[in-house]
Amino acid sequence: MHVRFHRHLILLALTAAALLLAPPAPSQERPQIRGGERGQPRERSPADDEPASAQPVPGVPESVEKLFQEIDEAALKEPFKREYKVFEGSTQKTPLLRADPKLLENKFAALIELNSTFRLNVDFRSPDRAQAQVEIQSLQRGFGAARSAIPKAESRILRDGDWLFGWHFGYRAESRSTRDSRSTRNRDPHSDYFKLLGEFCPRDRLPAQPMLDFLTGSDADRDVQWRVGGGDEGDRWELTVFAPTAKAAEERAAAILRLVDEGLCRSLQRDCLAEGRKALDAAHKVHDELVKLSQSSGELGAKLRKPSEISSEVLKELKSQKVMTDIELAGLTARVNACTAMLSKPKELSESAIETIGDMKVRAEIDRLGVKEKLDRINALVTEGNERELMQGKVLELYARSENLRREMDGHSRSAADYVRLLPFFAPLELKDNAIKVVPIEWTNN
Repeated sequence: MHVRFHRHLILLALTAAALLLAPPAPSQERPQIRGGERGQPRERSPADDEPASAQPVPGVPESVEKLFQEIDEAALKEPFKREYKVFEGSTQKTPLLRADPKLLENKFAALIELNSTFRLNVDFRSPDRAQAQVEIQSLQRGFGAARSAIPKAESRILRDGDWLFGWHFGYRAESRSTRDSRSTRNRDPHSDYFKLLGEFCPRDRLPAQPMLDFLTGSDADRDVQWRVGGGDEGDRWELTVFAPTAKAAEERAAAILRLVDEGLCRSLQRDCLAEGRKALDAAHKVHDELVKLSQSSGELGAKLRKPSEISSEVLKELKSQKVMTDIELAGLTARVNACTAMLSKPKELSESAIETIGDMKVRAEIDRLGVKEKLDRINALVTEGNERELMQGKVLELYARSENLRREMDGHSRSAADYVRLLPFFAPLELKDNAIKVVPIEWTNN
């Protein structure tokens, strides 16, 4: 009995050594998988070896960058140089709207008329009308964004200036008769509006202190008349500035021009440029993040392009085989353990039974070694497949994130362009005939 038992042990050892040392046959390199063509490794292409940075990520459109390059920022920082002439006109009869001794002290008036210099110059019958419509939409977006994003822009623009600046885009919602009925009155006192413009006017460009005191005091509410006029090229501001002397009338009108130039137009231009710069910087920052995502996605893609037999269908089948192989291995292990338990009590067994059980144990040990090798290989392939699936999911995640960032970058780029296109829109206003007209006045009762 002991000879036979030793013989079984030697046979088991030789068989195990043969399994471990013998090279696997071609059919044994992989577990039997019915994956069809999807399970076969594909041929590599030259693109597989290209670095992740071979395809650059599109950045901010060149047209947007060009808009900023064409801006003369130095000129925007300098005081606006307005050249105008002063001439005297004939006596003008002026209705006395209320009996005010202070008002009667004024013997002269300075007349100025201001209008936007911006013109769309769009012929919607031309072949370029589609591009013109794009530019108009850009101005509309920028105009709306500026009114909400720039500090107090709404208050600065809306000194009946929604008609002066916004007539190009249909902001004149009220009828002509309605506007005419309100053209000689304003929402707030003139002095409040002049104070607002003073807040945004650089300190070294404010009018002389006596003129600033006049414009921001109650005297301006009495001695300045502000009317919104209309015309074929848009609305305009018509101001009449009363004063006791011709010189004072001219100085007061010139002070108003200074506040409008520096506290309204130039300040809005600088603010629009600053907002545009912020949007452009944000677009560049998003582009940098896109480049990093592209590199990560390229590295994962290079790994996924390596030959592999593990498709989604194959991985599903491998997982099923793993379950069945686990069960098979558990059964063989149970058989070996049972044989071992019976052989541990040889006195209860006959010699032939011991030989039979010993043979069963050897066969079970051999089968278990083979199944264990198969299971290890299946586990390795499942691990490989799981890793590929994780990488594929990560690539899809990076792609979705990249698409969101592209849309974000496009939005920032569009906002940057919208703001920059507003610079000529808010350019210093045109003074009619480049002249301040000073006239003597004659007060009348009607």
